[in-house]
Amino acid sequence: MSAARSSATLVVQPAAATRRRTVLVTAAVLGLAALAPVPPASAAATAPCSVYWTGATSTSWTLSSNWSLSAGGQSGGRIPLTTDVACVATAPVRTAVSYVSLGRTIAGIDFSTQGSVRPSLTIDGGTLTIGSGSGTSDSIINDLQIRMGGTVGGTADVVLTGAPTLSDNAILTGAGTTTLATGTSVTTNGLVLDNGRRLVVQGTLTHDECYDYLYLYNGAVLQNSGRFTAASSCGHRIYSDGSAGSVVVNDAGADFVVAQEATDTYSLDAPLDNRGSVAVTAGSLKVAPAGTTGGSYTVPAPGELVVTGGTLLVSAATVAGDGMLVLDGGTIDVPAGVTVAALSLRSGTLVGNPTVRSLTGGATATFSGGGVLTIPTSGTATLDNFTVNGGSRLLNRGTLTHIGCGTALTVQGGSVLENAARLVVGTSCASAILTDGSPGAAVVNDSTATLSVSQLSNVSTYRIAAALDNQGTFEVTKGKVNLEVLSNLVAGRLSGGAFLATVGTIQIPG
Repeated sequence: MSAARSSATLVVQPAAATRRRTVLVTAAVLGLAALAPVPPASAAATAPCSVYWTGATSTSWTLSSNWSLSAGGQSGGRIPLTTDVACVATAPVRTAVSYVSLGRTIAGIDFSTQGSVRPSLTIDGGTLTIGSGSGTSDSIINDLQIRMGGTVGGTADVVLTGAPTLSDNAILTGAGTTTLATGTSVTTNGLVLDNGRRLVVQGTLTHDECYDYLYLYNGAVLQNSGRFTAASSCGHRIYSDGSAGSVVVNDAGADFVVAQEATDTYSLDAPLDNRGSVAVTAGSLKVAPAGTTGGSYTVPAPGELVVTGGTLLVSAATVAGDGMLVLDGGTIDVPAGVTVAALSLRSGTLVGNPTVRSLTGGATATFSGGGVLTIPTSGTATLDNFTVNGGSRLLNRGTLTHIGCGTALTVQGGSVLENAARLVVGTSCASAILTDGSPGAAVVNDSTATLSVSQLSNVSTYRIAAALDNQGTFEVTKGKVNLEVLSNLVAGRLSGGAFLATVGTIQIPG
């Protein structure tokens, strides 16, 4: 699998081309918020036909004897030109059309089903450009098949009906839109969208197998208005080159389903503008949400939703299930009153007033914004590195364990680590609770709480650089603790809670 793919794109849109173009222009000016749901697909309004397929001689596009200048097929014809709209005769001899290793341009094409006449078009290598400066007409193609190396491009909007085949890195390119009409069902093992192409899924699109990615190049857009399923048997992705405008859109009422193997991850490199429903039924999904309003995520265990950028707003209406949320870049915003079942911290920023039943990790992640992060009664937190910043508070009402080697919990910007139940230091070597020395930054051990230091080595030293206010029980059962600032020690007199060193050492200031 390689992210280096030929620059080419095809975009599918429904009918009402003028309205669609207006939506695209508005989105370009106003940004992601302007992306509007695409209207249902219908037969695109095309310009008058100028040349008609008869298939009188063979299935080859390039034989003039297969074309006529009249719908009835009586007159001689010619191969379609850049200004032509190619259509199907009323009673063609052959309905299958083969386009092989060519590079031709037409203004539009109407290969729609008419009664019992069901045309099909196979692009077997080469490029068919539909719509150019010489002319552009909304188009429709029944049973389009693009084989490996084949490209459909141009500025025209194209609706695909019947049973389209877009696989083996088929290429859709150009400023138009390609729409998989309602009722279509496409399974792809690799697809390239390029040069601003927009692919609108109003039927179903499934990405499976382990052949290759779905690619978004040069402002290309994948817009799901129906059902998209990620079901490959290995970790795959929708790759983006990071160009302006490239985005994955999940419209209101649409379903985006991840059904990978439990150990596999499906990644969205482009931002996700979710207005519909995203379900991680198996495996993991990596996303960078493009907005904080609309849309929902369902993550049952053991599924994982990994936030790699953007902002995910977590509420009862937006996130459901007892699967794992993973913060690995970007921001997760949890308002007061919302409980998260499981949250793993790697990097990025957690904000709001979250309650988390199972909190793990830490790494370079930060809790900021002045809220309270609560570990509830019977909840657990197992952290290595973690920073509490900006006047925020980490409140432990369950069991919080500090692990790792050379790791640090950090309170800065006036933030507080408050232990209201049980905080256990179980680090394997010298570690610490650090601070930036800002006013108010502290570690508070409440009157009914226990802060227990039980390191894995008797010679390890655990530093608490932040001011410690102990009103409960502070005990050391293994290792050494260096208390650099102790609020309980005033003029040589120790007050507040109990300090116990059964098998270990407590070093106080002075």
